[in-house]
Amino acid sequence: MKDSLQQLISIIRHLRGPRGCPWDRRQSLRSMCGPLIEEAYEIIEAIRDRKRKLLAEELGDLVCVALMMITIGEEKSFWKRGAVFERAAAKMRRRHPHVFGTKRAKSANEALRVWHRAKLSEKSAGKPSILHGRGLRRSFPAMLEAEKIQSIVSREGFEWDNLYDALDKAEEELRELRRECRQARRDRIESEIGDLLFAIVSFARKVGLSPEFALHRANDKFCRRFKIMEEDLERRGKSLASMRLPELVRFWEKTKRREK
Repeated sequence: MKDSLQQLISIIRHLRGPRGCPWDRRQSLRSMCGPLIEEAYEIIEAIRDRKRKLLAEELGDLVCVALMMITIGEEKSFWKRGAVFERAAAKMRRRHPHVFGTKRAKSANEALRVWHRAKLSEKSAGKPSILHGRGLRRSFPAMLEAEKIQSIVSREGFEWDNLYDALDKAEEELRELRRECRQARRDRIESEIGDLLFAIVSFARKVGLSPEFALHRANDKFCRRFKIMEEDLERRGKSLASMRLPELVRFWEKTKRREK
């Protein structure tokens, strides 16, 4: 594996060199941000679709993007050659005192608490909240940010005791959303939509499911059923634009029943 990694690093450096690829030579840290995000989402899609061979390929693509960014940083003298790997290795040892030190963790949850205590000790003192310095980023998708926030506070005991309490909270937020809809106040409706989504994320976490994956699955299911409905209408010589909503709903329900 070490030889393979060294070979890949050499290829990346060659691509950036004077006899390399014009496109690769032109890239900067900023221009590589897009590919970095794209590769991360393609990895998630491969995991969601259970495509192991594709997952291996996408992970390799992400490594290539990371190595490209590391190489660019070396060229700009942002860090010395090999410094990124050295810092990563040192950090992994430092944040695993229960493995490389004298402390011991008896469970995965305890190991996670040790990890976060070690991580927090590296940050500056005087932070006003446990949510600071825990890896939260405003650039995260909102659903991922909600998951991380809830994961952090749950380790401090701030979490529903059981899944039914979490579900009751989601139903409470839905009732509040209905009430605000009757008042037709857009700012309050937006606020209650956010509260409802946050509660749904909490329930999904409680049953051990990823709300991000669940929503992707719902998106795929909707697109599949909509395509089937379009094809059914086309066979009948009908078009979406020519039909009223009640008729479309009947066709939609018929499409859903086919999958039962």
